[in-house]
Parts: sequence; structure tokens; C-alpha cells
Amino acid sequence: MALCTLCYSIPFATLPDSPCCTNFHYVAGQSELIEYMNVGDIDEEDLFAKDAVLGYPWHENLETLKSAAAKSGCPFCLTVQAAAHSWIELYQKATSSSKFYTEFIKDYAVDFTQQRLWLTKRAGKGSGFSVYVRSNHAGVNAWVGVVPLCSIAFTVEAASPLALHLPLRPLSLDSGSNQSLDIVATWLKDCNETHGECSSAPTSLPTRLLEVGSLSDDYIRLVETGAGAMGRYASLSYCWGSSLTLTTTRASRQARLSGIHLSHLPKTFHDAVRATRHIGLRYLWIDSLCIFQDDDEDWARESACMLDVYSNAYVVFAANRASACDGGCFHTRTPRTAFVTEIPGIGKVHTQLVSPSDEVIGGSWEFASEPLSQRAWALQERVLARRVVHYSSRQMYFECNGGMASEDGCKSDRRYCGIASLRRPQAAPDQVRDTWHSVLWSYGSRKLSKATDKLPALSGIAKLVGNALGDEYIAGIWSGEIIRGLSWQGLGGKERTVTEYVGPSWSWASYNGIAASTPPKNWEIIASAKSWQVELENKEDSYGRVKSAWIQVHGPLVQLELSKVSATDREVRQARAGMTSLLRFCTKYSSEAEGRKVTMDYESDSVAEKWREMEVKALILSAYPHYPPSQKHEGEDSGKKEEDLQKKAVSFAYGLVVVPATPGQKKEFKRIGWMFLNGEEVDKFQGEKEHWATITLV
Repeated sequence: MALCTLCYSIPFATLPDSPCCTNFHYVAGQSELIEYMNVGDIDEEDLFAKDAVLGYPWHENLETLKSAAAKSGCPFCLTVQAAAHSWIELYQKATSSSKFYTEFIKDYAVDFTQQRLWLTKRAGKGSGFSVYVRSNHAGVNAWVGVVPLCSIAFTVEAASPLALHLPLRPLSLDSGSNQSLDIVATWLKDCNETHGECSSAPTSLPTRLLEVGSLSDDYIRLVETGAGAMGRYASLSYCWGSSLTLTTTRASRQARLSGIHLSHLPKTFHDAVRATRHIGLRYLWIDSLCIFQDDDEDWARESACMLDVYSNAYVVFAANRASACDGGCFHTRTPRTAFVTEIPGIGKVHTQLVSPSDEVIGGSWEFASEPLSQRAWALQERVLARRVVHYSSRQMYFECNGGMASEDGCKSDRRYCGIASLRRPQAAPDQVRDTWHSVLWSYGSRKLSKATDKLPALSGIAKLVGNALGDEYIAGIWSGEIIRGLSWQGLGGKERTVTEYVGPSWSWASYNGIAASTPPKNWEIIASAKSWQVELENKEDSYGRVKSAWIQVHGPLVQLELSKVSATDREVRQARAGMTSLLRFCTKYSSEAEGRKVTMDYESDSVAEKWREMEVKALILSAYPHYPPSQKHEGEDSGKKEEDLQKKAVSFAYGLVVVPATPGQKKEFKRIGWMFLNGEEVDKFQGEKEHWATITLV
């Protein structure tokens, strides 16, 4: 198809770079609707000015784009017009079906229909171009954003004379085709030859492996490696589902050693065997076949080795798209909008549409909607691996210590939830801790078949952190930063669904949601940890399951009383929108009658009557101080004396909301939520010694 006059004149070789912005959000909660936002970063201010130039000027607005597409049949105009239509359609569908947006749409409405479209080089660094448009927000939250509308990739067949200059190939519909498998092999070859940080030397082998044989073999077999065995192997990360019946037990061990016919393998296993053979590896590790599933001791011993199993694997195949073991790694992908056209100065190419969530670095590479990304065990299986091939719904992705890449040409020099700092000799403790809290954020909302696996499923990463810090692991938090470890903010907890003991109330491990860390920079630690104790289920595994744990903390402990002020107008609107309003509590020094909002860890606890007769308290753990202009900031210090802390004015403070663990007693408390307290009231509580207490958190 021929380009229109406007597109024919686009200077593809000299298009400006894409806008650089690190802050974005999902419009209406949709991962495909990405918008850059201004959060006050001085370096990005110019990007959000109403007259800012975002790139090469293209169509004046969506109406002129639509008209040009209809008149000329230009492949670029048609593709972008369809992408804009899909964006608006998804936005309207998402907002119209949401109680929140039905109530608050006037405050959050976004519109770019009358804005100019701009072209740049691809944000994801591949061949082709990206399309941007400025967005306007109306209502009380009026502001200007920038929307990456879509991108178009330029690809050529392998036999094309342009293949040396354009490395991308048209996307094969079958991710299990030889073409797709060759792409995987090329990714691995390039990584092995150019990435020193992805060391490829033979490593120690796991206790058991599957020997996959040659491409023509009908059988694979279980092998026991023996102490000190070295080599290379692949590993599989997948969802078991309810259909997995092929496992190894003590009783089936001999049969597995004799061989397993390929026809007996679930599709995911079969695909992983084929991929392993194609890249020339001899061994594959699959947990259900390489760990005795009826032997608790073997399971405990092997699960404690997950750090080594996934860290040492030459590559991990991740069956992201499959919710069960019969779903497969390979599948037929949805065809993309694609054309063949002649581009001035380049030649004849295949064009294909690229999603904004792939193009914007980090936009979708957590694969949040994929079944495997909802599985807790899969996080460390991904993060510990030196290389991962992701078989996702839309396309394949390659991830290694050098970054990430996708089939359609998107690249990043950063990997998802990177833990490189944990492996460096003499790693900076602050960087290690920040990495740990980043991991917890990614881990919190994931699901487990067994709730008691919450700590074991992260034990490999925890072991790395422990080695880097030299700290004791206290049921999920570190002895060198106990107060920060206690100061998490629960996000996303709906109801208490777990009945088994997983961890103490103060640990993220006991929480069914994201435990967001309070930023440590510029915070002053007020409380201090005096002592602690952890009873492990297996004394040999300090990163595994716990039977019980407590921490004794000294700090200001203040009484909270439910506010008597009725719901605000916004709270009434939130109720209409189906949202649970936060409870408001007062202290004896509260300056406002409505008090301060308390975020209960679980929405089901946000019922005032439940706490009206309960002794609810806030343990003040840390504060953001206000320093006089002449006073130098001293940083975070858990060793400060009470009289020193009392000299500094506080802007606001973090309070751990607790209740007696057993009604009537005054020494043992359990966590139920968190809050921010006003600086003035915190200053008063710090200055009155009768409010300082030592309590035990369980």
C-alpha cells in the first residue's frame, strides 16, 4: 500500500527522540492506556507546557487523521487512526463500567481529540516510529499530560536485502514455529557472547534433572546428578493448575528414571522440552518431576535450594500465558495490524502495530495480566534467573541481566525488579534494602495455593539479601532496619482469607496484599526495637516458615478515639462509588474535629462499630521532621535519645495502629492498620514521657 503525501515526506532518518519521562500511570486502570504525568520534576517541566514541541509535527488532530485515512488508504494513517479509536473505545468502556468513574468522571476526564499528533523515534529503540499526543484533564484535577498513542515497527523477511540493517522480522503467529524458536536461540547466543554480567560458565547441577535427549527422541528421563556435578540446564516456570497429575514420588522414582514418553507430558512440559532441545541443552528442571511430591523432607530440602536452582539455570522458560500445565508455552497469537509498504530512503518493509504498554519501558513488562505473574513462587523464579524467555499472550520477551527485549523491537537496559545489587561484593546496604522493598511491592498481591508458603516462596531472594546485609531475618524483616520493616502501608487488602498462621501481624508475610514501604530518606526513626524472638518451623531454614514471632518496641503509644464528625461530602461520594471510606480517629491533641484517617489492613475491618468499644492505639514509629533553616539534616538514625528527638519539630509521622492481642491486657498488641499523624500532636506526645511505653507486638 502506498503512503499519502504527508507520510511520504516524513524524515524517518532524522526523527527526534521520544519524550523522556519516568512518571506514568494507567488511565482508568487500564494497562494499555498509558499517560505521562508531571509530578514536579524540574527536568521534565518543558514536556508538559501547553506549547511544547513533542516531536515531528504530523496531523493537526484526530479528525484530520481520520479524514486522511479514509481518503488515501495510507497504511500509516489507517494504523494510527485505528489505534486512536481503540484507545478511546477502551477508555469509554472502562469509565462507563466503573462506579468510581461514574461518580468522579468530571474530576478525572481525559481528552486529546483536538490535539496535534507528533512523531518520534521509537521509545522502545526498535526500527519504526512512535506517535504522541498531548492530553487535557478537566475538572478539579485540571492538568496536562502526554499520551503515547501507539508505535509502528518496521520489519523485513530474513531473505530481504534490508535484513542486515533492519533486524526485526514479521511476527510469526505461532510462538512454537521454527522461526520463533530461532529468535530465542539468537537472543541466547547474543547474550552469551556479549553480556559479561550474564556469566555462562557451567554451574553446579540440581539434585535431579530431566535429560531431554535429541530432537527425534520420543522419551525423556529423570536423572540423579550426584554431588559436585557441573553443567548447563534450563528450568521451567509455570502454573500447576488443578490438572497436573504427572509428578515424581518415591514410588514412581524408578519409572521416571527409566523414561517418560513425550505423549504423557502436559503441553507446557512438552513445549519446554522442545525449546530446550532446540537451543542445544541436555537438561531441563521441572519442580513437579524433580522433587519428590510425597516427601516433606525432600520438598523442604529442595525448596530451600531454589536460590541455586534458578540462579544457576542457563535459561528459564516462563509459560506466562498459561493458567495450568496443559496450557502450553507455545500458542497462536492474535494477528496484528500490518501492511507492506515502500518507505522513502529505506525500501520495502512490513509494518506492524506496537502496543504502548510494550513501547513505554516498564509499561507492561511485569506482565500483570498473565496467569504466571499472579503466582507468588514465580516472582523469585523470574528475578533470580540470569536469563528468562517469556512466552506471553501477545509475544515473546527476553530478559537477562543486560535488560529486556521483545519480538517487536522494544528494548530496555533495565530488567524487571532487578536484583543485581544483591550479588555485588560489598553492596551498599541502603541499595540492598531499597531493592528488597521493591521486591516486596511486586510480591505482595501474588497468590499462593498454600498460604503457609508466603515466606518460603521468597526465601531465595531473602537469602541473597541476608548474605549482602549480614542481618538476621525476623519473620520477613531485617534486624538492621526493624522500624522501617514495621512501617509498611497495606494496599489492596479486602478480607482476611487466611486461617493458618503465616506470620505475626506486624510482618508483611501475614498480609494478603501489597506492603508498601515508607520511604527512609529524610525520615527520623522515633521508636526503637528492644528485643525479638522467632520460632522457626524448620530450624535449619531461617528463611522459611515460622511458628511464632514477637518484637518488643519502645516508642510513643497514644490512645485513639473514633471521630464523632459525620461523613464528608467526598466520603459520601466515595460510598456511592462503591468505595470503603477510611475510618477517622482522634488523639487528645488532635487539632481538627474530624481527626486523622486510619487505613485498616483489611477493608472488612473499616467498620466503626467494630472498634467503638476496643482500645485502639497508635505506636509512633517514625516521622518526617521539620528542621530550622540553620539546622543540618542528620539523616535516619535509630539510636537517637528521646531528648534529642523532642527538640525537632515534626511535619507528620507514621503510626502503627494496634489493639490488644487479648482483650484487657496491656503489654501484647497486634497490628490492624496504619495512619499518618499531624506533626504538632506528635511533637507533644514525644515531649511527654508518660506516653512512651515498651510493648510487645505479636
